[in-house]
Amino acid sequence: FCEECTGSFSEGKLRVKCGQRREHLMSKYGDSKEKATEAVVAMDPIKCVTKDNQDLSYDGAFCEECTGSFSEGKLRIKCGERRQHFMNKYGNSKEKAIDAVKKEDPINCRNEK
Repeated sequence: FCEECTGSFSEGKLRVKCGQRREHLMSKYGDSKEKATEAVVAMDPIKCVTKDNQDLSYDGAFCEECTGSFSEGKLRIKCGERRQHFMNKYGNSKEKAIDAVKKEDPINCRNEK
């Protein structure tokens, strides 16, 4: 679960950070953190990836575990895997590879640092 990723909720009418959506559920319905996290993941299962209900790695404005859409929508893999591809194939630094991933999928990636 990445608190900083943007999810699509309410049938695509609401786009907010997953952490904000979890906080809303906890505040409004009194859900536990675990129950609210599970609810957020269920609301946007394509975007959310969990690992034993632990927060996933987060590198500034870049989430390694989110799934991005690359190669004009033909490839859907974790952003961290795509970052590693740029590092391995082109010898990019981690920062340059992250920038390349964000540029390739600007809708799903947060662009602020």
